[in-house]
Amino acid sequence: MPKVSTFTVVPKLPPALEPLLSIAHNLWWCWDHEAIELFYRIDRALWESTGQNPVSLLGEVTQSRLEELSGDEGFLAQLSRVWLRLQDYLKATPWRDKHPDAPEYFRVAYLSAEFGLHESVCIYSGGLGLLAGDHLKSSSDLALPLVGVGMFYREGYHRQYLNADG
Repeated sequence: MPKVSTFTVVPKLPPALEPLLSIAHNLWWCWDHEAIELFYRIDRALWESTGQNPVSLLGEVTQSRLEELSGDEGFLAQLSRVWLRLQDYLKATPWRDKHPDAPEYFRVAYLSAEFGLHESVCIYSGGLGLLAGDHLKSSSDLALPLVGVGMFYREGYHRQYLNADG
């Protein structure tokens, strides 16, 4: 049987825009309003069509648009603010340093069937998932050593909606 390889071709980020990749791969962006606005500014229609997923957005945006943004002083200033804020967030004092008397390997396991982190991460369907996602976000903000343990849905989680008949 012949070996089949798949390749994903994505635009190359200009050096000035390289922090976008790190921001997109850290879920912190989904609760930072200026980070969300940053991705929205790249291409509004593409942001919506990719389900507000910054990794997908960066994989589908045109090279010419990236080159244009790399020369946009307003966009670069916003990118710099968001990037610096993420760096500050990541340098926050770990929970362990604030609680030296805690056991050395202290971890909190949060078990939930779903975690509502953002609509682009389809692993939740409603209220309890959103609550679990908020717990993860708050724990991250507190630098608490919390690990979310959930279900992996191979086909994505289902979407709920109300039609005209309720």
